[in-house]
Amino acid sequence: SEMCIRDREEGLFRISGEQSVLVAIKKRFDKGKKVSFRDHNDPHTIAGVLKLWLRELPEPLFTYELYDSFLESTKPQDLSIRIECIKQVINVLPLGNKAIIRVLLHFLHFMEQFSNKNKMTASNLAIVFGPTLLAPPNQTCLLYTS
Repeated sequence: SEMCIRDREEGLFRISGEQSVLVAIKKRFDKGKKVSFRDHNDPHTIAGVLKLWLRELPEPLFTYELYDSFLESTKPQDLSIRIECIKQVINVLPLGNKAIIRVLLHFLHFMEQFSNKNKMTASNLAIVFGPTLLAPPNQTCLLYTS
């Protein structure tokens, strides 16, 4: 199937798609118009739309309010305790965030199954998506002057 070919695309999420097409798709989304991805045959552009959508959310899916809690939840050395702590923090997220995270993580896990071809290991996916999904509150751009 077409999806099976695309999930094996090397560098998916790391290679930029066609910017003009990505912007056009985003504009359709922003206007509430339906977008058919069947009209677009560049998987890098489609992947870019997902990354752009996540990046432009007003708040990361793992919310600013829970940022410190997420960091704390990863500290226990015992894996079963760490997993339980992470689950507890996820349970506090808004329902919409949880629904999107569930689908996104399922999709990323699926993509990782083909990492021997697409080069998107769990580590590479974390590098691409981590800063967008979990970011500290009050993250500001620092300007340096000489």
